[in-house]
Amino acid sequence: MIIVKGLKVFSAQVEQVLITHPDVAEAAIVGVPEGNGEERIKAYLVLRDGAAPDKAALMHFCREHLDTYKRPRDIEIVPALPKNALQKVLKRVLRQQAIEKRQIS
Repeated sequence: MIIVKGLKVFSAQVEQVLITHPDVAEAAIVGVPEGNGEERIKAYLVLRDGAAPDKAALMHFCREHLDTYKRPRDIEIVPALPKNALQKVLKRVLRQQAIEKRQIS
């Protein structure tokens, strides 16, 4: 669960919407701390074979299908999501990567 402006966002709901996009094969949503006790939503997406990475089109898709507070503020296209032996996505790894990237910027 991610807290955005005091509202609860369940990552599974956002992921379900994102994987309905014809170019998206897998999606993982994480909350990135903003320092004021709230989080910013970041999406990690794996595209289907042959799909061209178009972040603008993906953001437009999110605007059409998600409430404002549920929309990812950042989309990162990755070749694969980190998974454990049971093929469950390791969101803590993605969240840590996002935090580290944010500190560098």
